[in-house]
Amino acid sequence: MAADALSVARLKARGVGRALLRRLVDAGCSDRDALQAAGREKVAGVLKNKAAAASIWTAVQGRKAASKMSEPSPGDAVTAAEVEVAALEEPAEPPTLVVDLMSRRVTYRGDPIPTKPPHNLRPQSVLALAVLASRPGEIVPMDDLAGAMRKLVRSNRRLVTPESKEIRYQLLKSFRRALDGIVAKEEIESIVENIPGVGLRLNASARAHAAAPPAARAASGG
Repeated sequence: MAADALSVARLKARGVGRALLRRLVDAGCSDRDALQAAGREKVAGVLKNKAAAASIWTAVQGRKAASKMSEPSPGDAVTAAEVEVAALEEPAEPPTLVVDLMSRRVTYRGDPIPTKPPHNLRPQSVLALAVLASRPGEIVPMDDLAGAMRKLVRSNRRLVTPESKEIRYQLLKSFRRALDGIVAKEEIESIVENIPGVGLRLNASARAHAAAPPAARAASGG
């Protein structure tokens, strides 16, 4: 984790992974005081994730109350090195989204997203999701997305650059059906964000296993 994100990471807000932490830091909300100054509405606008925004705000308010009850004395101060070591020793938060191309398995918050009929993610959508999952929180231009998808299936055939709106639609269609009644609609809609004229961004902490099986290669025309 980057050093500039350590302060906000120490709030230990549930569901706020590295990608969302990066968005907060880039928006100038790099610690509790900055988050408090920005206000709940701005923080929610930066995260674009209702559940994560509620979690980080609960953490901010909790820490604020605790600080009023017990202000540390000079003798209680710890060195920057000790703080960094403590942060590194904290258990890693499990990713919200997992894309495993080898087993053709996709899960969100532990719930499976079908990759086989009916109502499944298309093979091309799974590849696109794997690329986005390898770059959570980043805007991935569509040309880069197509190139990375081609590398995943080890194909020399040039893939037609997909339309960002179509890719997002195909992805969220399966997520909506699989997560209906389990995950808030606002969160589902924010998982993949379309940046018009630029590309797509995955707004979730993620892990991708990129070795594509023969079935995925065949489906992509490799």
